[in-house]
Amino acid sequence: MDLIYWSIDNIPYKKVYLSQDTPKQVVVNDLWVENKEYGTTRDATLELEKTIGANNFTYPKPVKLLKNIIELATNENDLVLDFYAGSGTTAASAYKLNRLFTLVEKDVDNFNLIVKRMKKVVANPDIPSKITGSFITCHIE
Repeated sequence: MDLIYWSIDNIPYKKVYLSQDTPKQVVVNDLWVENKEYGTTRDATLELEKTIGANNFTYPKPVKLLKNIIELATNENDLVLDFYAGSGTTAASAYKLNRLFTLVEKDVDNFNLIVKRMKKVVANPDIPSKITGSFITCHIE
């Protein structure tokens, strides 16, 4: 079966077929503007404040957005990697979805914020995650 489609501009695209053999496969819309479904940076700021209290982190990503991306791209127990961890939204979302995660963050203040956030997330009895393990941390100056 030919799975490559060539556009008029000679750009290759992969053909995607929805069938009963691939129930998880979906065609994803490339415009994500529904605030109720994906959240806003304001929502994310309020989520972060609710979790860890007052902080100086600007423009965190909404948990709803990261949860959608992680659910589309991974399965339970997969590993999610975030090289710019920021406020730790990827880790919090991955944990809630039973995904393993590895974060990289060079800013010490952000790193400390992530540790504080994840301690609260992991300790929350309302989050039934099956992920267990340890925080391993390293800072090089």
